[in-house]
Parts: sequence; C-alpha cells; structure tokens
Amino acid sequence: MNGEPVKVYDAENGPAAELLREALEAEGIEAAIDTIPSPLDGLTAMGQGTPIFVGAHDAERALEVINTALTEHVEVDDDALADEAESAEPEA
Repeated sequence: MNGEPVKVYDAENGPAAELLREALEAEGIEAAIDTIPSPLDGLTAMGQGTPIFVGAHDAERALEVINTALTEHVEVDDDALADEAESAEPEA
C-alpha cells in the first residue's frame, strides 16, 4: 500500500469487509482489512467491526467508493423485499 495507511471504514464483519475491499480494488484503490482471528469463529464483538485501510492519498475517493457500494447494496435489498412483498399472499 502506497502512503501511510488510514482506516476509512469499519465493516460489519469479515465477509462484508472483503466485498468492500474488492470494490475498492476494482476502482484501483489498494486496500487491506484487519483480519485478526476471532475466538468466536469469525464473529465480531458487539460494536466492533472489521476495519478497512487504504493509503492516506486514496482515503477520500475510498469513502466515495464505499458509500456507493453500500448504497447499491441497500437498493438491491429493497428491490428484493418489494418483489417479495408483492408476491406474498394476503393472510386469511
């Protein structure tokens, strides 16, 4: 990673951090996640996320990429929920 590493985001868990790292690297931003092994088999303690680091010179652009990735993910989930609600039969 070029430059001083800075933490730009705490992902909910390891898999979410990995997806965001991939999104950053797809945009040409070198990123790293803190992969400290957990005694809870991959679970993080309440209020503790999985940090994502980028070089200081990429921090602002990295936040934009992360915000876009998170927004797109939420929109997909909302669409799926709307489709599911429309196809559900009313309760009797």
